[in-house]
Amino acid sequence: MDAQLLNNLFRVLVGLTVPTMAGLWVLDAPLHNSTSPQGIVSFELCGWQDNCLDMLRRWSERERLGLMVLQGLDYLFLLLYPAVIAVALLRLLGREASRGLLPVVIGLAVLMGLADAVENYGLIRMVLDMRAHPFDVVASAAATLKFALLLFMLGWLLLLLGRALLARRG
Repeated sequence: MDAQLLNNLFRVLVGLTVPTMAGLWVLDAPLHNSTSPQGIVSFELCGWQDNCLDMLRRWSERERLGLMVLQGLDYLFLLLYPAVIAVALLRLLGREASRGLLPVVIGLAVLMGLADAVENYGLIRMVLDMRAHPFDVVASAAATLKFALLLFMLGWLLLLLGRALLARRG
């Protein structure tokens, strides 16, 4: 892969991702309370705690509207953050990417984005229907897959960064 192309793509993606993250952070702030101490993350995983309906009832109409705007923005974000991570991995993999790792990196990024999209659909349906079942478990299962893939890819990225730093020293 062309290193200059990856570097330019990385810069553009980060330039789009950072303000999108800031917007998500602002929209998430009103969602934090005793029922949802982690805001949107609590809601994403509420299917495992069986407290989705409690969260929905606790939030005001205005907070639920903000949650819907957050979900809309998250549909943009779910395209950006997997791409940023994938491009960062490809930059660090260098020639190794052309030896069979390119489809793995791309596949994991696509799967992470798809899991996030399924999760968002479940969350939106819960808000629109003001009921949890069956979307609570669907959203939480998709969120769990998304977070597992995110942790794996970030761990891989950190290992590659460590390797690159060690290579520069030696």
